[in-house]
Amino acid sequence: MANIDTAFPSKYLKAHDLGGKTVKLKITGINVEKLGEDLRPVISFNGTEKTLVVNKTNANRITQSYGKETDDWIGKKLIAYNDPNVTFGKDIVGGMRIKQHRKAAAPRELAGRSARNGPTTAGDSDDLTGDPPF
Repeated sequence: MANIDTAFPSKYLKAHDLGGKTVKLKITGINVEKLGEDLRPVISFNGTEKTLVVNKTNANRITQSYGKETDDWIGKKLIAYNDPNVTFGKDIVGGMRIKQHRKAAAPRELAGRSARNGPTTAGDSDDLTGDPPF
C-alpha cells in the first residue's frame, strides 16, 4: 500500500480521488441520503459512479452560482479541486472544494477587459477535458 487514502475506499468522492487535478464535473442528479444521524444532499455526476456528499461550504458555493433550488443544479458544471487549507475543527486537513465552471472569454473579449474586471483563472477555462480520474 503506497498511500493511506487507498486503505479507506468509499463510494463518495474525496479530495484524494482527484489525483491532484482540477476536474470539471456535470451534475446529473441530487438525492438525500442518511449518513450517520443526518440527512445530507448527495450529488451525482456524468462520467463517474462516485457521488459527492455536499458539506455546508460547498452547498453555499453551489447556491451562490446556481440558486437554492437543487432541481436547477442538474445539468450545471462545477470545478472540483483539492484545497489544502480546509479545516476540520482546529486541524488543517485539506479537502475537496468546488466552484462554478465558467467558460473562458474569447480572445477579443479578453483584449477589451479592464483591470477592474480581473483576470481569468485556470479554473475558469473550458480546457479541462477527459474523464474524471475516479
